[in-house]
Amino acid sequence: MTDILLTTYYRKDFTKKVLDHIIARTKLPFQFIIVDNGSKDGTREMLEEYQKIYPTLFKKIIYLNQNAGLQVAKNIGMDFVDSKYFVNTDNDCLCPDISPDWLAQLIQLMDANPEYAAI
Repeated sequence: MTDILLTTYYRKDFTKKVLDHIIARTKLPFQFIIVDNGSKDGTREMLEEYQKIYPTLFKKIIYLNQNAGLQVAKNIGMDFVDSKYFVNTDNDCLCPDISPDWLAQLIQLMDANPEYAAI
């Protein structure tokens, strides 16, 4: 299982698109860790709906009361990462539609290059 840490701040519609892309284009098992940085545009409600539809895909959703900044949000999310590899992304990044899936390719690259710290 691979953790996908996704930080959000507003952009509800694009966040939905990012979630849809990851869900549709990822074949390997994964779970989301999402940190919302105080969005007031309906992002929380949208994330709660996704969590109801895909309960096994959501390891943790953290809702901050205000924008603490991107790095603070990422650091909070990192407390919940416990997979060998993880993806750290934001709510404005779409994963590519490639075969084998994008996550499998990243993991293969890391496995083939143990000297790499990050990709």
